[in-house]
Amino acid sequence: LNLVSKSLPIFLLSAHFGMTEIGLYSMGLLLAHTPINVACGSLYKIMFRFVSEKVWNGEKILPVIKKYIASVLMVGIPSFALLFFILPDLTAIILGDEWRISGEYIRLMLPWLLAFAVFNVLDFLPELFKKQEGLFYFEIITLILRTSALIVGIYLSNIYLAIALYFLVCFIMQASGSIWLVFMAKSYDKGKLKP
Repeated sequence: LNLVSKSLPIFLLSAHFGMTEIGLYSMGLLLAHTPINVACGSLYKIMFRFVSEKVWNGEKILPVIKKYIASVLMVGIPSFALLFFILPDLTAIILGDEWRISGEYIRLMLPWLLAFAVFNVLDFLPELFKKQEGLFYFEIITLILRTSALIVGIYLSNIYLAIALYFLVCFIMQASGSIWLVFMAKSYDKGKLKP
């Protein structure tokens, strides 16, 4: 479900807006998502091991989760705020002026990328606490909302709006998922949740 959900813009928008726009969007996604995904993959392994050891030793995990989230936000918010202002120009300098619009698309992704860095690094918690069913329903809701966002943009014949709504939904769902994970850690620390 997650892979289908992430591929929706390519599948749905290419039929309505042409391959040039999809190419610009795809380049923006590649430039923005790849470094974050690589960093999150490494952090995921570290956090999974560290938190799992704490759980198996009966130690509290919420302080670790809060510290991780605070660190991501302290680094991410100023960095992404700066990127917001320079991305179109930076993209044009690196790739050429014809790719400037890719920088505009990356701007739309920034809030989602920040939420992604929190949620995806901690999304082992549902598995750790046997709450995969909740994660499954989360993915179904995300798929429905992402599809709806793209359909609105297609209906209004506005690719920029479609992508903006898509990433707004992505941000809301990742942020909501992060809150759910924090509550899961809090429930464990209070003894209400068992691994």
